[in-house]
Amino acid sequence: MDFEQVDSKRKAQAAPTIWALWFSRNRLIHENKIQREEVVISFVLGYLAELGSLSKTLNHPKPYANSSWEPLSPSMVKINVDAGFRSLSQEASTGVVIRDCNGNILGASYRVYSPLSSVFTAEALACLHGLLFALDLSFKNVIMESDTRSVIFGILSSTSDSSDIRPFMIDIKHLALRFHECYFRFTPRISNKVAHALANHGFKKNVDLFWIEDAPPEVLALA
Repeated sequence: MDFEQVDSKRKAQAAPTIWALWFSRNRLIHENKIQREEVVISFVLGYLAELGSLSKTLNHPKPYANSSWEPLSPSMVKINVDAGFRSLSQEASTGVVIRDCNGNILGASYRVYSPLSSVFTAEALACLHGLLFALDLSFKNVIMESDTRSVIFGILSSTSDSSDIRPFMIDIKHLALRFHECYFRFTPRISNKVAHALANHGFKKNVDLFWIEDAPPEVLALA
């Protein structure tokens, strides 16, 4: 069948599929590592799901132009998480910021990881990082926000999958049980700038750091 006759959905699947196969081929040749078929398929499906959610956001008539941090119940704290990923070096950095109902920073942290297989693994680790940091600070009623829909949907889903982030999903769900209240929700990128800045800061410093009731100056400016 001629490519021009293929429906738009299949055309959209072609590029990430070729990309994933090429990446898998390079790992085999240069690192002698074989990726299982289900890992490659899971990556492609996850990428397409994330791309689809971003497309819907971009097509929104008012694309979160006025989105910002929203206050919450005095008994709750909000955990915002984000991750950065460098595919060539397979390095990742996760950022976490915890704030109270008035928006005051209660804790901030970034961690670096290597090697990692995908950006979705990095985003899942960011959620784990956020929960562990909140437990270390003895918070018991939390709302976690991430700007990666596929990871949030995976946490909220009652079904299991065979993707490479499945072990992290299981760990996140188990950690959530250690809180009195623990909720997960998606937030647009524009509302997640502080966590995003922390993740970027981790790449610059290449160390694991945390702050109590403080953060790096450039991050405080955003907060």
